[in-house]
Amino acid sequence: MLVASGIQIRSVTMRHEGKDKNPALFLSGMKDLRSLCLKVISIVLNKYDSIDYGTNFWNIFFTAVKPLVEKFTQESGSNETPSSLFICFLEMSKSLKLASFLQREKSLVPNILSILSVKSVSEAMVSAILSFVENLLNLEDGNDEDQENVLLQEILLPHLDILFTSMQNLVQLRRGSKRKRITGPGKRELRIFKLLGKYATRSEVVNQFVDCLLPFLDLKKVSKNEHFMEILCVLKEVSPALGDRSVLKMLTMFSSLLTSSTLDIRVAICDILKGLSKVDPSLALPAKLVGDLNAISLSTVGESDYDKRLAAYEQISPQLFSQIGEPYTLLILSHCVYDMSSEDLSLRHSASSCLLSFIQFSASVLESEEVMQQDDFEDDLKSEKKPNHIDTVKQGLLDSCINDGCGNWSKVSVKHVIYKFFLAHVKKGITSSETSIQREWVALLRSMVLSLSGIATLNECKPLSSTDVEVDFFNNILHIQKHRRSRAMTRFRNILDAGNLSEGNLMQIFVPLFFSLLFEAKGDREGNVVNSCLETLACIAGHIRWDSYFSLLMRAFRMMASKEDNSNILIRLICSILDKFHFIDGMSSTVEPEKHDIQIEIGETAVDNPDMGLRRNGDNKNIISLEIQERLQKCVLPEINKLMISHSNVVNISVSRVALKLLKLMPLETMESELPRIIQNIANLLKSRPHSVRDEARACLAACAKELGPQYLQFIVKTLQTTLTRGYELHVLGYTVNFILLKVSSSMDTGDIDYCVQQLLEVAENDIMGEVAEEKEVEKISFKMKETRSTKSFESLQLIARSITFSTHASTLLVPVRRNLHRTLTPKEKVKIESMLRYLATGLQANASVSQTDLFVFVYGLIDDGIEEEKMGRKTALCIKPGLASSTSSVSYKNSMEGPADDKLDTPNRYLISVFALRLLENHLKKLKVDKSDQYLIAMLDPFIELLGHCLKSKYEGVISHSVKCLACLLRLPLPSIDIHSSNITSSVFNMVLTSGKSDSPLMQSSVNLLVMLLRHANTTISNDQLKMLLQCPLFIDLESISNTIALSLLKAIVRRKLLVPDLYDLVTRVAHLMVTSQALLIRQQCSQLLLQFLLDYPLGAKRLQQHLDFLVANLSYEHTSGREAVLEMLHVIILKFPSNVVDEQAETIFLPLVTRLVNDSDNQVRAMVGTVLKVLIRRVSQRPLQRMLVFSLSWYTGEKQQLWRPAAQVLGLLIEVMKKSFQAHIEDVRPRVIHILKCALTADGDGKPEVGEEDMLAFWQEAYYSLIMLEKLMLQFPEISLHKDIEEIWDLICSLLVHPHMWLRNVCGRLMATYFTVSASEINMGNQTNISSGKTAMLLQPSRLLLLAAYFCHQLDTDLLDEGTSDVVVKNLIYATCALHSFVKSRQETDLSDFFFTLDASNQSLILKAFSFLGSKACREVCTYLVSRQCGDVSNFEENENFNQDLKISLLEPIFKKLGKVALKVRGVQTKSIFEWYKAISLQMGHEGIQSHGATILLPLYKITEGFAGKMISGDLKLLADDVLCHVKDIMGVESFVQAYNLVRQNVKATRDKRKKIEKIAAIVNPMRHAQKKMKLTGKRQAQKKKKILKKKLRRG
Repeated sequence: MLVASGIQIRSVTMRHEGKDKNPALFLSGMKDLRSLCLKVISIVLNKYDSIDYGTNFWNIFFTAVKPLVEKFTQESGSNETPSSLFICFLEMSKSLKLASFLQREKSLVPNILSILSVKSVSEAMVSAILSFVENLLNLEDGNDEDQENVLLQEILLPHLDILFTSMQNLVQLRRGSKRKRITGPGKRELRIFKLLGKYATRSEVVNQFVDCLLPFLDLKKVSKNEHFMEILCVLKEVSPALGDRSVLKMLTMFSSLLTSSTLDIRVAICDILKGLSKVDPSLALPAKLVGDLNAISLSTVGESDYDKRLAAYEQISPQLFSQIGEPYTLLILSHCVYDMSSEDLSLRHSASSCLLSFIQFSASVLESEEVMQQDDFEDDLKSEKKPNHIDTVKQGLLDSCINDGCGNWSKVSVKHVIYKFFLAHVKKGITSSETSIQREWVALLRSMVLSLSGIATLNECKPLSSTDVEVDFFNNILHIQKHRRSRAMTRFRNILDAGNLSEGNLMQIFVPLFFSLLFEAKGDREGNVVNSCLETLACIAGHIRWDSYFSLLMRAFRMMASKEDNSNILIRLICSILDKFHFIDGMSSTVEPEKHDIQIEIGETAVDNPDMGLRRNGDNKNIISLEIQERLQKCVLPEINKLMISHSNVVNISVSRVALKLLKLMPLETMESELPRIIQNIANLLKSRPHSVRDEARACLAACAKELGPQYLQFIVKTLQTTLTRGYELHVLGYTVNFILLKVSSSMDTGDIDYCVQQLLEVAENDIMGEVAEEKEVEKISFKMKETRSTKSFESLQLIARSITFSTHASTLLVPVRRNLHRTLTPKEKVKIESMLRYLATGLQANASVSQTDLFVFVYGLIDDGIEEEKMGRKTALCIKPGLASSTSSVSYKNSMEGPADDKLDTPNRYLISVFALRLLENHLKKLKVDKSDQYLIAMLDPFIELLGHCLKSKYEGVISHSVKCLACLLRLPLPSIDIHSSNITSSVFNMVLTSGKSDSPLMQSSVNLLVMLLRHANTTISNDQLKMLLQCPLFIDLESISNTIALSLLKAIVRRKLLVPDLYDLVTRVAHLMVTSQALLIRQQCSQLLLQFLLDYPLGAKRLQQHLDFLVANLSYEHTSGREAVLEMLHVIILKFPSNVVDEQAETIFLPLVTRLVNDSDNQVRAMVGTVLKVLIRRVSQRPLQRMLVFSLSWYTGEKQQLWRPAAQVLGLLIEVMKKSFQAHIEDVRPRVIHILKCALTADGDGKPEVGEEDMLAFWQEAYYSLIMLEKLMLQFPEISLHKDIEEIWDLICSLLVHPHMWLRNVCGRLMATYFTVSASEINMGNQTNISSGKTAMLLQPSRLLLLAAYFCHQLDTDLLDEGTSDVVVKNLIYATCALHSFVKSRQETDLSDFFFTLDASNQSLILKAFSFLGSKACREVCTYLVSRQCGDVSNFEENENFNQDLKISLLEPIFKKLGKVALKVRGVQTKSIFEWYKAISLQMGHEGIQSHGATILLPLYKITEGFAGKMISGDLKLLADDVLCHVKDIMGVESFVQAYNLVRQNVKATRDKRKKIEKIAAIVNPMRHAQKKMKLTGKRQAQKKKKILKKKLRRG
C-alpha cells in the first residue's frame, strides 16, 4: 500500500511539473489525491514507526517528493496549516529509526528551518516546525546512546546557523507584529533553547543563540513574561561560550534590567555575571561588586545583607571607573539607580554617593573637551519618542564599548553615558511619588549642572543654581517649607523668560518635575505650591513650539483619566495652557512655510448677529494656521466635549470654561455653531427641580459669561428669557441674572453693558415689582426654593448702576422707579421703591465713570425739582436752576419715560427721589478730599448751602435728615455762603434740638451733629441763655443712660469753644463718673478726652483740681477692669500734659496708690498699665520726688516685711529702666536681698515636686521672679557686672532655679543665662577674657558647670508647659553650653573621664556627679557610682566596663545627646522640633570631626521617627523636618560616615525589636493565660476606640 501510494504521488507530481503533456491530467482533483496519499503515509508512519519499510519505498518516496521539498519554503510559508508532506516529516522526526532517512535529502532540513524566516508564516506552521526541531532534539535510544549524537550531528547540528537565523528572524517578526499578546518565547521555544544550549559550542552559533533570547528580556515585558527566569537560566548555561560582542549585548541588557527588576531576577543576573567573570577576568571585579550590592542576609529570610552592601559601596570611587570601563560601569550605575528608589536611607545615600563619584570622574574626563552642541541632545531627546529608541541606545553603547575598549574612557563615551543613562533616569527619578527620592535625584541633577559644564544641556541650567541656599532652585524646589518651593518656581519663571533654557530641557526634565509637584497637597492648605506649578507650566507653554505645546496640552487631557481626584487642578492647568496660546499670525515654528499660505480668521470680528445676539468689539483679526486649527478641532475639541457633561444632568464649570477658551481660538463659524448649543444646554438645566443642579448650572453659566466677556451678556440674558418663561422659572431668572452680573462685574469696564441696560432693568423690575414679587410674599412659596426666599434683583440694580456710563444712562436708571411711584400707596410698595433707590445710589457711588461735575449737576437738579414740587404742589420740575444750567455737562436728569404717564398731581412719595439725590450727595461729600485752593470745586459746592437750607424747612423727615448730614459735611469747607446763611441754619437746627422729644432719634442725632459742626467751623454765636437751655434739654438730663456719643460730642464742642456757664462744672463731674462706670469703649474715650480738655483749659482752683485727682486715685480699685483701665489712661495723660510743678506736687498722691495696685490687681493688663504709668511718673518728676521714690523702694526691698519685697522689686525694675547708669550706686544695696530671696525660693522648693496646677502655692516664687526680672533689667543696663565675682553666688542660685517647679522662674532664669552667655562670648571675642581651656574662666564657663547647665537645659526641654519662644531660648543656651564643652574637651590632654575627674577639686567633682545623676541614663549612673567608689578607694565590686574608661569627648557629651534623644522620642511637638533644630545647629558648630563620635546617637531618634518606630502618631510636618535634619547631618558627617552610623542604628533597633518579640513569644508560651488576657484587653481597647470614632462621625453628621 505504501509503495502504491508513493507511485501515485510520483505520478501526480510529474504531471504537475508538466512532463505529461496531456491537458486532461491537470485536474484539481490530482492535488487532493496526492494529499490523501501523504496523509495515509503519515498515519502509517505514526502507528508503525519500528517497521523496516525497505529501501525501495524510501527511494520511491523521496524521488516523488523531491520537487516539493525544493519549493517547500515558499509553499509552506503561505499555508495556514502544515501540509500533508510536512506531517510525514514530523512523524518521521519522532522515531529514532525513521529520522535517519531525513538526511537522504540534503536540502530537506534547511528548507524546513527556513520557513520560520518567511514573513507570512502562520502560527500553526511555526508550532509544527518547532515540534519538528524538538522531536529531533529529544530522540533517545536506550540501546545505543551514541546514535542520538550521530543523528543530531548529521541531521540538525550542521544547520544550527540556519536554525538560529530563522529563530532570530521569527523574533523580529513577532516584535514588529501588532499582536501584543506575544511577549516572549513559549514553553516549547524555551525547551528547544535549553536542549540546544549544550550543542552551541562555537561562538558564532552562541552569538546567534543569544541574539534570539535577548529581545525577550525587554524591561517593559518583565511583568508579562512568565518565562523570564527560564530565559536567564538558558543564558547562564551558554555564557561560557559567548563572544565579546554578545557579552557586551548581555551586559547592556542587564544594565537596563538592574535599574528596576525584582530580587530574583537580580540574583539570577549576578549568577550569570559570576559565570562570565570566569571567562573574562576583567569582569571579575564588577561582577563581585554587583553581587555584593545585591547580597541577601543568611540569617533572615528576605532581608538584605546591609553590611555587605554598604561595604561594596565603600569600594566604589572615581578611580574605580577608570579601571573597569563603560559596560561594566553601567552595571554598577544601574544598581545605584535601583537603590536610589530604596526605602532604606543608608542605601539611598550610598547609591547617590556612587553616582556622584561617577560625575566627578566624568568631570575630570571632560575638562579638556569642547562643549557639545546643544542640538545633539535635543535630537536625542526627540528620538526617545520613536519605538526603537531603546535599541538605538543599546546599540550606541555597544558600539562605543567595542570601539573604545573596556578599560579606556573617551570623552564621547562619557557624554553618551550622561545623555542616555543619567539624564534619562533623572527624568524618571524626579517624578517619584516619594519626596525623599525626588530630593536625591534633584540633588544629583544639581551636582551634574555644577560639575559637568562641558555638556551644553547641563551648562544652560547653571543660572538656576546659586551659592546662596535661599536662592538656589535645586535646593528649594522640594524644600520642606512650601513658600520656598514657590520662590524657586518664581526664579525658574524669571530665568525662563530670559530665554536661558532650551525646549528639550523644559519638556524632558522640568515639565515632569512640575507635574509631580502639581498633585502634592501635603502642607499646602492655601494652594500656593499648586498655583505656582500652574503658573510655571503655563509659562513653559508660552515658550515652546507648537508640537511641544500640543503634547503638553494633550498630556493634561490624558491625565484626567488617571488623576480623577485632581481633575479640577488639571482643568485649571488646561485653562492656563490655553491662555498662553501664542501661535497667532502663523508664528508656529513647527509648521512648514508652504502651509502658512492657508490661514483662517478667528476671534473677535463680526457684524452683530440679530438672531443670536452675539457682539464683537474691535477690528483686530487673529490668524492661526490651518494645521493648528485642524489639530485643535479634531484632537482638542473632542476631548473637551467628552468632559462637558460629567453626568446626565450636571455641568462641569471648569470644563465649560475650557471649551469657551478653545472656541475663542476657533473660526467664527465654529464659534457661532457651538456657542448657542453650549449656552442653551446649560440654561435648560436651570429648569431642573433639584437645587444642586440649578446651582451647578448657574455657576457654569456665570463662568461662561466671565470667559466670553460682557459683549456676550445680552445673548446670555436673551437665552435665559426665552428659556425661563413661567412659574418658578421666573424666580430662577432674576436670581440667575444677578448671579451672572455678580461674577462678571469684576472683569467689566464701565460702560460695557450700556447696550443691554434696558433689558437688564426689565428683568430686575419684573422681579421686584411684578407678579414674581407678589409670589415671594406667599409663605408657602417663599420657602420652597432658595430663589424665592429673597429678591436678588436689588443687588442687580446696584451692579447695573455701578457698570453703566453715568453721563448717558444715569436717568435711565430712574425709569423703573418713576414708572412705579404711583403704586407706593401701601408701606410694602414704598419700602420696595426705597430699596431700589438705595441700591441704585450704592451702585452709582462705586461707578468709575461718575465725574464730580456731572454728579453735582445731576443731584442739584433732582433736589431743586423736589423743592419746587413741594412748594408748588406739582409733580415734576420742568426747568433747571439758571445758575447751574449753563454748566458744561452731558447729564440730563429729564427723560422721556416709558409706561404710564406720572404727571398726575396726586402721585405719592415723589420726595423719595429727592432723598435719593441727597443720599448721593452725602456719600460723595464724605469721601471727598477737598483742596481748599480749588476754586472751581468751591464754586460748585457753594450753591448747595442755600439749597440745603431750604431743605431744612421740608415737611418730610427723610429730606431734613439727609440735608442735615450734607450740611455737616459742607461746613468743613471754606464756602462763602456759610457765613451768609449760618444764622438761619443755626436757628433751624437749634429749634429742632430743643423741640425733639427723643434723644435717640436719627433726626435728633443728625441735628446735634450739625450743631457741633456749626460750633466748630462756623462763626456761630450762642448766648448764655441758649446754652443753659441746651444743657437742660433731655439730651443732657439722662446723660448716664444714653448709648451713643452725640451729647458728649456736643459737650466737647462747647468745651472747645470755652463757653462758660456754672452748670458746666457739675456736668463735667458727671462725665468723669461716666468715664469710669460706662462699659462702652467709645463713651469712655469721649469722656476721657472731654475731661482732659476741661482740666487743661478751664479755670480750676486747687481744691477742685484735688477733688478730680482724688476721684481718679480712688477709682484705681474700681470693681470692673474697664473702669480701672480708663482711670489709668487718664492718669497717664495727666502726668504727661500737666505742668511739671503740678506733677511734682501730686507725685506721692499718685505714686503710692499705683504701687498698691501693682501688687493687688488681679488683671495682667491692668498691672502692665500700672507699670507704664509708674514709669512715666518716674520720668516726669524732678530729682527730689524721684529720690523719695527710690528711698521708699529700697527701704521696702531691704526691709524685713516680706509682703513689700515683690512691689519693691517691681518698682526698682522701673527705676532701673528710667535712671539707667545713675542706678549703679545702689547695686550693692539690693544684692544681698536678691541672694536672700533666691535662697528662700530654693529652700521653699524642697525635694518634692508639686502637683500640676499647684506651682503657684510655692512660697517666695513671686518675690524671686520679680527680683530676677529686676536683675535682668540691671544686666541690660550694666552688662559688665555679669562676670563680676561679687554676683557669682547669684549665678549659682540662678543655675539651681533652672529646674524650679514654677515655669515663670525657669523662663526668666533661661533668659538670664542667655544674657550671660552673650556677654561672655563678646568678652572672649574682644580678648578681655582668656580662652575657656586655660582654666582662668568665669564661673559658669567651667566644664563641670557647663555640663550641669546642659543637664538642666535638657530637663527644661523635658517639661510639658513649653512654648515656642521659651524653647528657642533653651535651645540657644544648650547650643552654647554644648559647643563650649566640646571646645574644652578638644583641648584637654586627658583622654578618659576618670583622669579628668580626679584633676578637679571637690566642688567641681560634685557638679559632675550631679550632672550625670540629673541626665539619668544607666551609663551615667554607673559612671557616677564608679567615680565615687574610686574616690573612696573601693572599686573591688566593679567589673571592667567600657564606660569607666570612656573617651572624655564621649563621656561628657554623649549623655547629653542620649538624654535629648529620649526627649525627642516622646513626640510632644514643640520639644521634638526644638531638639531637631538643636541637632542641626550643633552638628554645624561641631563640624565633621566633632559630630563623628555622636552620629549614631543623633540618628537614633531621627531614624525612629522617619521610619515609624517611635511608637506614636507622627505628624507629616515632623517627618519632613526629621528628613531635613537627616540631610543636614549627612552633609556634615559625609556620606560614608553617615551610612555607617545609620546602618548601625538600624541594626540596633532591629535587634531590640527582635529581642522584645522573642520575650513576648516566650512569655506567651510560659504563661498562656496571661498572654490571652493581655490580648483580650488590647482587643477591648481597640473596640472602644472604634466605637468612639463611630460616635464622633455620627455627631459630626448631626
